Amino acid sequence: MDVDNFLQTVFSSPVLDLIKSFTLSANKKPDAWSLSPVTKGSSYVSHVSASLKNTTSKPSEDRLVICTSFTDQIKCSNELEPTSTLSLKATKFETLPSLTCFAVIDGHGGSGCANFITECLVKAIAQDWCFTNELEDISKALPDTMERVLMSIEKSWMTRAQETLDNSGACIVVALHLDGWVCVTNIGDAGAAMFLDGKVTQVGNQHSALNRSEAARITKAGGKIHKGYIENQLQPSRTIGDRQMKTKFPGLVIPNPESKILFIPHDVSVASLILASDGLWDVGWGKCSYFIQEHLKFWQICSGSTGGQYKRSGFVDPALTICKYARSSGSSDDTTVCLAFFR
Repeated sequence: MDVDNFLQTVFSSPVLDLIKSFTLSANKKPDAWSLSPVTKGSSYVSHVSASLKNTTSKPSEDRLVICTSFTDQIKCSNELEPTSTLSLKATKFETLPSLTCFAVIDGHGGSGCANFITECLVKAIAQDWCFTNELEDISKALPDTMERVLMSIEKSWMTRAQETLDNSGACIVVALHLDGWVCVTNIGDAGAAMFLDGKVTQVGNQHSALNRSEAARITKAGGKIHKGYIENQLQPSRTIGDRQMKTKFPGLVIPNPESKILFIPHDVSVASLILASDGLWDVGWGKCSYFIQEHLKFWQICSGSTGGQYKRSGFVDPALTICKYARSSGSSDDTTVCLAFFR
C-alpha cells in the first residue's frame, strides 16, 4: 500500500490535507528532524522540538530548554544561593541521572528575562533537587522543586532587573519527569497538553486576562481588563519579570506557578506531552487539539521506536508540523513546540 492510500485509511480528508500540505519535496532532506532517545530503566523517553519566528522583523523571544542529564549540573549558578550552606541529600542525588526536564520559555518586552531563565533553570533544578528534603514521594517532590525553583528565579531576576531597569518578562511551561511521574508547571500563557490513548487533553491552565478565574482575581485586586489586556498593557496574568508592570500595578500580574502531576504507566504503548508557547494555543484549543491528536496518531502508527518510517514518508518532524499548522491558522507570534514521548 502506498503512502497516500495508507493515510486515507487513517484520517479524514480535511486533516489529511493539512498534514500533506506540510510535506517536504522529494529532493529535500528534513533538516529539522531530531529524535533523541534516553533510556530510563523500564521507561523510554524521546523528544523532538521546533520553533518558528514571528512574522515581523523582531527577533524571536522564545527559548527552549531540554536537559536529559543533570549529573553535571550540581554546581549552582552564581545568581542562586551558594550550595556551601546546604547539605547534599544522598537519596535524591542517586535519582539525578534519571531526571529529565523540558521547558518552553516565551519572552516579551525584550529577551533579557527569557535569557536569564534559560541560563539558570537547569542548574537551579539540580541544586534544589539534591539539597532539599529526602525523596519520599515523587508526586510531591517534583512540584515542590519546580515551584521553589521558579519563585527563586523570579526573585533573582527582579533584583537584576531593578539594577538594570530591564522591564522584560516571560511566561514558561516546564515538565519534570522521573520514573513515570511527570510534573507540568506553568506561569503565564505557555501551556501543555497530553496525548494518551489516541486523545489529546489539556494539562493545567493558561494564565491570562482571558481566563475567567484569573480575570476575577485581577478585578478583585483592583485591576482593569480591556480587550483582554491588564491595564491595557499585558495579556499574561502570571509572569516572571515585568518589573515596571508589577511595580506600577502590584498584585495584578503575579509570578506564582501552578503544577499538575501526571503518572504514565510503564506499560503504555505511547504517550506524548506537548509543551508550547502561546503562538500555538492562541489559534484555539479546539482546533489545535484536534490537529495534534490526528497527526500524532499518524506518528504513532508509522514511527515505530526510531521514527524512521515517519521520516522516510517525507513528512517534517511532528513538532515543526505543529508549528507550521499554527502559522497556517493565522498565528503571527513566535511559536515553539516541544514534544516529549514516553514509552
